[in-house]
Amino acid sequence: MSTKIILASMSPRRKEIMRNMGLEFITVPADIDETLPDDMPADTGVLQLAIEKARTTLDILKNDDSIDESIKKLVIVGADTTVVLDGRMVGKPDDRAHAIEILQKLSGQPHDVFTGVCVLSCDLETNKVDEFSDLAKSRVYFRKLTQNEIESYVDSKEPMDKAGAYALQGIGSALVDKIDGCFTNVIGLSAPLAVSLLRKAGISILGESNEKQNDKARV
Repeated sequence: MSTKIILASMSPRRKEIMRNMGLEFITVPADIDETLPDDMPADTGVLQLAIEKARTTLDILKNDDSIDESIKKLVIVGADTTVVLDGRMVGKPDDRAHAIEILQKLSGQPHDVFTGVCVLSCDLETNKVDEFSDLAKSRVYFRKLTQNEIESYVDSKEPMDKAGAYALQGIGSALVDKIDGCFTNVIGLSAPLAVSLLRKAGISILGESNEKQNDKARV
């Protein structure tokens, strides 16, 4: 069966992680309202948004007449990431002053990073859709930052489109003392979690898929 993998995001970080997993894929971003209720728990929120992104992209593709007829199966990956400090979600900074304020709060403190991941597998011949989703959590410890460091980092422009106002894959790595949990989760897509969910959807990664494991179990 000919399968097409789709990433429901234009995030350069998620694309790089997917490429590093050895996957061939295309990107079809989902334009959704990412506003969540203030009282919604972070883990519930990121998982809800990841599922909504994946479902929205699937709807876009199912209504796309340009899909090659040789494609019999679509596998869509949706993800959403948020930073949580003292039980409150920390989004992207609105401006320079806001970025400085966020980093001042993170300085010398641990915070959590949640990423929800949803993988949809759609058989285009039967329209059967299987949905697999889960959550990754990492704890990030910032070292104590000076005001000069914070302002210099903000002036690099790197924090301006990042949740929590920092990028672990960039200069922001110098702000972090240690991490408990998955490194790629903090960047925007937990590679181990994505591998697990994609294998459930029948995608072979590093020579293994759930289908092969099931075959071995029946021998």
